[in-house]
Amino acid sequence: MEVHPPTYAITMAMGTMKRFDAGFMRYKTRGVVFPPSIDYPDLSTLHADATGITADCSIGTIPLRAQDQPVPLEHKARFVYVTGWAIDQVAHRPAGGIHVVIDDTFIPVFIGARRDDIARAFSNPDYCHCGFVVAVPVTLIGPGSHHISVLFLNARRTAYSAFPFSAVVQIPGAR
Repeated sequence: MEVHPPTYAITMAMGTMKRFDAGFMRYKTRGVVFPPSIDYPDLSTLHADATGITADCSIGTIPLRAQDQPVPLEHKARFVYVTGWAIDQVAHRPAGGIHVVIDDTFIPVFIGARRDDIARAFSNPDYCHCGFVVAVPVTLIGPGSHHISVLFLNARRTAYSAFPFSAVVQIPGAR
């Protein structure tokens, strides 16, 4: 089963982002501000086998898949948006964490954006907060070609797995 982030969900999630802070987003939903820090374990202490993780990701509205050509950003783009969802079907809960990897930089990302469509698709209401959105300023990445991939932690945060696809994003020259 393939469930991609629908454009309306991405647009709604982008509207809830308040500011970029140290590699992740702060969300404000109905007056609740989620914590500005993410306490994920050091990946070097985990093993690379998070069996049971099911996920999907996009760069903006383009599904993150193996690309023959780099994904170009508009010259006026200020952010690279990586969105998606991740669930741990063994634990029957959302994934325990996410890292967006740009080149060799690991960016921890808050998981918990509402995704009722995923809860419905998998007939599990516990999956309704399995979404994520991160906006990385292009000024922090720099112009040129950059490799983007995503790692997922299992719900217990004892193992991780890499999303099977990655992409190269082409960021235009100086603004």
